[in-house]
Amino acid sequence: MATLKTITEPTVEPVTLDELKDVLRIDGTDDDKRLYGLIKTARSFAEQFCNLRLMTQTVELIYDRWPSDTFELDVWPIQSVDSVKYDDTASPQVQQTLVVDDDYIVEIESYNGRITSLGGWPSVSTDFHSIRIRMTVGYSDAESVPETIKDGVKFYAAGLFDCDNTLMETAKTILWPYRNLDDQ
Repeated sequence: MATLKTITEPTVEPVTLDELKDVLRIDGTDDDKRLYGLIKTARSFAEQFCNLRLMTQTVELIYDRWPSDTFELDVWPIQSVDSVKYDDTASPQVQQTLVVDDDYIVEIESYNGRITSLGGWPSVSTDFHSIRIRMTVGYSDAESVPETIKDGVKFYAAGLFDCDNTLMETAKTILWPYRNLDDQ
């Protein structure tokens, strides 16, 4: 069983404050702080609902043991695999870093990506969380996020702002085609 942990949150959102204000027909700045918080909440909802990461962020996939010689990385989209580290079986334990193209290869073009051992994975400590795969994930910028997903984020944020369950349900309908049901 893997755990996916966010190391660094996104620094930008897929929807701008002005885009949400257009949807809500708001001209002033009185609600800006609240609206920005709602955009973050709506982006987080969309990520959980669709099982993907919208904006650039750093995550770490944590395992106790290697799941197999080849396994999926359980996140999408993937920009890069930054490091593969493990705790070895030495006493005292030492954190080791594997080298891409020497110890493993990565495929990040297909959904959830894959990582494959070249010659077998090394033995790891019997402690929990012995394997840590750090990745940069999400779309590289807001322009790369599909417009339909942005619409779902806007509708969800608008529903939160207006306390309107119909808008939030509409957001789910909009986001549904992007949902990865295999991992839900």
